[in-house]
Amino acid sequence: MNDRLTTESQAIAPVLDWAHLARQTMGNAALQREVLMLFDEHAARVLAEIKGAAGAAGRREAAHALVGSARGIGAFAVARAASAIEAETHDSEAGIDMLEAAIAAARRAIAEHLSE
Repeated sequence: MNDRLTTESQAIAPVLDWAHLARQTMGNAALQREVLMLFDEHAARVLAEIKGAAGAAGRREAAHALVGSARGIGAFAVARAASAIEAETHDSEAGIDMLEAAIAAARRAIAEHLSE
């Protein structure tokens, strides 16, 4: 698949996979809210660590911490972007920008969901 098609398919994918989150939390709405709030804080903190890291090793370590939590709540775009930084396949300013955009979209979706 070429990069344009990959980008387009990711653009139409949901920011958060709500069905995945429901499965992970056994449909418990209170647990979902708690997990989303924790991820929201965690993602912001890890992004700051990645941006402030002195080198690739620091970025990899911080990104690693984000991959699992993002997958756990169904924020798969965040997980993909963090995984690329962790694997050093996209450990660049563009890769960090992509992660930042994915985190921003996830945080907006979380804020909207929590305000309902």
